[in-house]
Amino acid sequence: MLARVLLPVVVLLGVAACQPGGVPPVPAFVPFPSPGARPLEVSRVGGDGLGAYLVSPRSGPATLATSGVAAKVTGDAKAGWRIEPEATGEMRLSVDENGKKTESVLLVFALVGEAWGAPMAQPGPMVNTAAWEDGLSLSPDANTLFVHYVPITISGFFVGDSKHPWAERTRGPYGAPERPDFPAKRISAEGRITPGFALYEAKDVGRPWPPTALFAFRRQKDGSFGEPHLIGPQDDGDGSLGAFGPCIPTGPEGKGRFVLAFNDPATMGAEDTESDIYAFAFDPAKPTTFGRFHRAGGQIRSEGWTGVRIGPDPKGHQGNPHLHTSKGGRLSLFVDNEAIAEKDLFVAEGQGPVTSATWYAGWEPLPSPISEPNVEEVQPFFDGKRLVARKDNTISAWDHLGGPFASASSWGPRQKWLVPGSDTKAGSLFVVGEPTVGRDARGEILSFVYGIMREDGSIDLNAGYVRRRT
Repeated sequence: MLARVLLPVVVLLGVAACQPGGVPPVPAFVPFPSPGARPLEVSRVGGDGLGAYLVSPRSGPATLATSGVAAKVTGDAKAGWRIEPEATGEMRLSVDENGKKTESVLLVFALVGEAWGAPMAQPGPMVNTAAWEDGLSLSPDANTLFVHYVPITISGFFVGDSKHPWAERTRGPYGAPERPDFPAKRISAEGRITPGFALYEAKDVGRPWPPTALFAFRRQKDGSFGEPHLIGPQDDGDGSLGAFGPCIPTGPEGKGRFVLAFNDPATMGAEDTESDIYAFAFDPAKPTTFGRFHRAGGQIRSEGWTGVRIGPDPKGHQGNPHLHTSKGGRLSLFVDNEAIAEKDLFVAEGQGPVTSATWYAGWEPLPSPISEPNVEEVQPFFDGKRLVARKDNTISAWDHLGGPFASASSWGPRQKWLVPGSDTKAGSLFVVGEPTVGRDARGEILSFVYGIMREDGSIDLNAGYVRRRT
């Protein structure tokens, strides 16, 4: 999740999230496309920096309407419209062809790698909301999207006061149709969150800690994601468990498996107080609980827990896992450690079935040019031919040239795929993370989380994607 790595950003900004009182009204959220509209295709046609984009109507007379980021727009319905944005952020595009509308949200970055097309917000009303979408993961076949959801703004996590409006008041859905079966026991009818967890016998944890849940969405015929259903461990409606970093492993042995990071409250002890990596049998089309946790006899107990811990050593923090499987049963498990100041990437290798593998030596740090001193590297993804990660607030990639992962000569130079802006004024796109890559019949899709500074000074995290064009 981006919460750990965004904390220094919020502190440096000194935004209203850290100021007492004077909270402006919550910005209105308008789903795109609107009901009845189809997603709009947008092409990237080059240009340095903020880039240039082309919108072409499908047929006949048409009109183009834009809102959000200011841009220079030239052309017409016959030749297509060329759009040259003037700043980072979200640009809403709507084409009307004789009453038939196509709409999309173009995401304007400071830089988009040459291989990639037009970055877009995930379309439709189901995935993105006014609240906090994080921990994105796209399945290898691009048919399932996993989202870690919290019904407040991420800024509410940093305010240090559970009664602050950003922390106490929900601004996103916590029920059907967008978030069915969300653990809403601590949310009142008015949308206020009660602090404290029954599971931990904590009436007030002293800081904001909202309910969270993992959801899976299925690809729809129009290309959007819908059919949300709850996955992950449950705790009788508290939403206190916070499993994160969902992943369907890549490679030939990954089908039917699911991996995530989770701090098991039933086994947490003095030697292991941080999250570990667990694997499960999994059908992405069905709601899955992986087990339930409750308090009985003064202890936290689990029922039906199906997770198997994987990796060589449970001590310390292992987060945001990505597991790659190779022919012959060889496993490569990549993780980060967001709990330490020097945020680097690590890998462990094993042999055998995912849930009963024999692991080799412990965690090995990835070398330069990937992990470097005093630079943040988190949220790894590896598909057998390249590593993708968030490095210093940029989605970056390195080709694997063969050889041991811990050897610098095994990796190609850094490629910058998505670079957000540095401006933090309202409307700016200044955060990106959580990269994964899937492939459908049209080619590769990069999925990611992006952050927008809203008018009230809060950060809005949402889901985006971009297709490879070369």
